[in-house]
Amino acid sequence: MGSSRVVLVTGASSGIGRAVCLAYAKRGAAVVAMARTEGKLVALAREIESSGGRASISVGDVGRKEDVRAAVAVANKNFGGLDTAIANAGFGIYADVERITEEDFDAIVRTNIKGVLWTLQESLPHLRAARGRFAIVSSILGRASVPYSALYCMTKHALTALADSARLELAKDGISVTVVGPALTATDFQINAPSRMGGVPSPANTTGWSPEKVAGKLVAAVERRRREAYLTFSGRALIWMRNHFPGIADWGVRQWMKGHEKRRGK
Repeated sequence: MGSSRVVLVTGASSGIGRAVCLAYAKRGAAVVAMARTEGKLVALAREIESSGGRASISVGDVGRKEDVRAAVAVANKNFGGLDTAIANAGFGIYADVERITEEDFDAIVRTNIKGVLWTLQESLPHLRAARGRFAIVSSILGRASVPYSALYCMTKHALTALADSARLELAKDGISVTVVGPALTATDFQINAPSRMGGVPSPANTTGWSPEKVAGKLVAAVERRRREAYLTFSGRALIWMRNHFPGIADWGVRQWMKGHEKRRGK
């Protein structure tokens, strides 16, 4: 990777987004980190710069198009544009389908779908000029749904459709569109996901891949302009089973959920 690469990463203050920023910085790219939490962004930028990297921050909410526009402006002002954009910001909500509220629906669509679309739209002039790369951090659940996460699964399935349409439209401009689908990752995702289910809070993800391992696979896929990269053998197996033997896949997910609920004492 050349040192001229300029990368915008949303949802950059923690988890996979933070790890992606560090991974690109280690490879010589200039990084523009966008998220809502200024303190965490400042600490990230200091870590990158103390290691000899280049970083700028942009505090904002991806659900507000003007905030995304401001982040792209930071990249243009400080680094002369951008050639790679990673739409990573997103969150989950735990609820069975009968308890989904309009407020929860609007909130998750605003971040998980609109935020990705605004990131693509605002980045496009620079991506066209650079024949650049756009990536969406989706999930295995963008191809295979599970119980009590309908809202999250809906948004991730929508991102698959967005990516497929955008890829076809933007191929003439030399822009690649990559979907990266992590499986269980050791982040605070579950703790940060509101639950409408009652009972004990969801524990932190302490199993699965590390954010750093996910970030490494993401950077490799984006740099190679891959169409998609769904991570972990078990995640890919679930997608394959869902496509070819949906009844068996449903049975397996139900068995996993029973074990999961038993471990949580429900």
